[in-house]
Amino acid sequence: MAKDYSRGTWFIWITLFLALAADMLPYPASFLRFKPEITLLLLLFWIIYQPRVMGVATAFLLGLFLDVLYGAQLGQHAFTLSVVAWFSLSSAQRIRMWKPAQQSVFIFIIVGIYQSLNYWLAGVGNWAQLGLNYLLPALIAAVLWPMLSLTLGQFARGVGVENQ
Repeated sequence: MAKDYSRGTWFIWITLFLALAADMLPYPASFLRFKPEITLLLLLFWIIYQPRVMGVATAFLLGLFLDVLYGAQLGQHAFTLSVVAWFSLSSAQRIRMWKPAQQSVFIFIIVGIYQSLNYWLAGVGNWAQLGLNYLLPALIAAVLWPMLSLTLGQFARGVGVENQ
């Protein structure tokens, strides 16, 4: 008998919508360089734990929303989210078996790739002045990952979303 993977997808979409809403909130300028990519984190969580429901097409769609939200070049975030979604999707089974600390290293690398691609596509020409500060959100995302995956995983199981 085939398993119904669409069960609980309403919860997944609500969390992604809330992540987009959290990205729209006005943050102080001093906080912006530390702000983790909330939409990216939740998208990575759902891609890793629900690979049959979330995928590259969902990442592309969310990226278009982020392009409009941030006023970026149309397709910039769509492309970068699609790239990191593909990397995450191709190794989702392996990642689920890792310990939270190992997953955090993967999240750091993936969010770092996302940040690097976004800066490159945005045409930020003065990379030397940025230094490694653009990787601060990746570091914060890696620190937040174990707590996020544990909490969101428990909520998901509570509403009937099963790991795949």
